[in-house]
Amino acid sequence: MRLLIRLKAEQDGPVQNRALHTFVTQAMMWAGSLGPALARDVPISYSRLFPFKEVKTGDLQQLIIASPAPEVAQGIARYLSQKRGSRINIGDAQFTLLGHQTFSITLQKNRLILRNATPLIVRLSPKCINQFQIQESSKGPVFWGEGMPTEALTFALTESLLSRYNRWNGTKIKVETLFAEATLFRSLPAKPSGQKKSGTAPSSLWEFRWIKMNQAQRKVLAFGIEAGFGERTGSGYGFMNVIRKEETTASNTEGSEPDQHPGTEHREE
Repeated sequence: MRLLIRLKAEQDGPVQNRALHTFVTQAMMWAGSLGPALARDVPISYSRLFPFKEVKTGDLQQLIIASPAPEVAQGIARYLSQKRGSRINIGDAQFTLLGHQTFSITLQKNRLILRNATPLIVRLSPKCINQFQIQESSKGPVFWGEGMPTEALTFALTESLLSRYNRWNGTKIKVETLFAEATLFRSLPAKPSGQKKSGTAPSSLWEFRWIKMNQAQRKVLAFGIEAGFGERTGSGYGFMNVIRKEETTASNTEGSEPDQHPGTEHREE
């Protein structure tokens, strides 16, 4: 389930990624029924503020928080229902809460297009590295980067999503591959480590397409759409934007219909 939050900027200036992460972490605590332990372990993903632009006073901004656990969206929505019209701080930036809406996405057998609206970080397993003969340039984790085969990325994503789905649901679903067609939009190189902060892994922006999906694919992909693809989804990476879907069910509406297309974006800090 997804929660769309509508905000009005009360001052000029950008919202830093770290500040947005802190805000989402706080929002998870608002979903009080989860309890602190589940709030830490539940899979989540979230968009950046959108439309993605230089924010000016009075601009309307939106944020989507998603999770395969409906208690997340429902719990935050209950809290926000009492705060409409209130000021909300995201780091140093101030906003007025205009409204919110929860909605769910149901996948059918026909066409689907997904794009990651925040950078995708994909860690390669030893099996993936061996199968695609990936050259390891250093010790430690190996992440997909420019010059590596697309098949290595979809193989690693299939492994990751299946593992996370089965762990969350207590199942043992097996799928040879979850993906049909993958198109790279942009590769983002790793940022080097500094003295005050660690570097980031290489990331990338993709479009994924399906003409038909079997039942197992639909189940795992539906989970991934809410939980995010790849690594560090709880820190703002791998949020998936549904470009084409069969059915959307909305509830708990405060405002107009949800804008589910925040756009592909990347902001360096």
